[in-house]
Amino acid sequence: MLTEMDGFESDMKVVVIAATNRPEALDPALCRPGRFSRKVFVGEPDATGRQKIIAVHLRGVPLEEDPQVICSLVASLTPGFVGADLANIINEASLLAARR
Repeated sequence: MLTEMDGFESDMKVVVIAATNRPEALDPALCRPGRFSRKVFVGEPDATGRQKIIAVHLRGVPLEEDPQVICSLVASLTPGFVGADLANIINEASLLAARR
């Protein structure tokens, strides 16, 4: 990424957006002034956020219960979980249901 960013001409209108869940592992050269001018922290979703994430992953999944009830229940049981964790739960539950 550093090589790519160094290759941009100063008159080019290029925006680079990057994300990581391990900022401590970033090369310090990547974080120096002029590379990434803004840092935005995106924390773990709250219960409402988890409900919305779960609802997205449940779209198109046949359910025997009310989707809102499932979203609310799973969200209440998953504090500290992020989107990837929640997607994995839905995938695993779908696989278990398919095996029945």
